[in-house]
Amino acid sequence: MGEMQWFLQENNHLPKNQKVFVSERFVKEGNPILWEIRAVSATELQDLDDADRICAAAVVMPNLKDKGLLESYGADDATILLKKMLTPVEYYRLLSASKALNGYQERKETIKQKAKN
Repeated sequence: MGEMQWFLQENNHLPKNQKVFVSERFVKEGNPILWEIRAVSATELQDLDDADRICAAAVVMPNLKDKGLLESYGADDATILLKKMLTPVEYYRLLSASKALNGYQERKETIKQKAKN
């Protein structure tokens, strides 16, 4: 099989989930609760039409689909929930972290470098 074995699904892994600081307003025992985000697969990306939906899909914790959480903020879906939960700066932190984990920041830097050369 040679080199092809490295392309098999069992050898293909998305980046590991990351815990990220989003806000100091959500605390547990006096410490900010870190949010957990994950990489979004290309298959999932087909169904997501903008950065807001990609960001919401990347959040693992808190569970943005939790009925109680959605009701608490009067939100119909995860993208609206995030915008109601977070301040603009907090939302930007989360969006930046999810973009970085999914490789968007890296691609942006590559494009900048190519443009300079």
